[in-house]
Amino acid sequence: MSKLQRKALSKPVFYTEGLGFFLVIILLWLSEIYDLPHWLFDAMPTAINWRESIFETVLILLLAGTIMVFNAKLLRKIESLEELLPICAHCKNIRKNDGTWQKVDDYISDCTKTEFTHTICPTCAAQLYPDIYNSTAGARLSCDPDPEVANR
Repeated sequence: MSKLQRKALSKPVFYTEGLGFFLVIILLWLSEIYDLPHWLFDAMPTAINWRESIFETVLILLLAGTIMVFNAKLLRKIESLEELLPICAHCKNIRKNDGTWQKVDDYISDCTKTEFTHTICPTCAAQLYPDIYNSTAGARLSCDPDPEVANR
């Protein structure tokens, strides 16, 4: 997916968010000017409080800005994870945008803040350690001689 296509996908998100916050502000001002609770719920009429409405509008705009910045960061992260990664066919290192190569574990850890723990799958264990690994029982490799610990 090209960068132009990704930007085209993120625009509707920002337009929808902006429209939603704009409608909330319009509703707030309509309620203040026309005293909607009085007309809709037979509440007691209230006078227009301009300071309160301006304060609420500023709070909504601050909230909108914060949410839109946060969502922009999330969209950038999603876009970076959706890219095709050039990976070495032999050593499985990944070529970064600056042309340098990095181990898969390190690359994913840097991009997603995910930490890796290493283990060995049963197929590789049977090939690499046939004398230790019992492939028929599917036992796990362990340095602990206690069989209870090894089979957890």
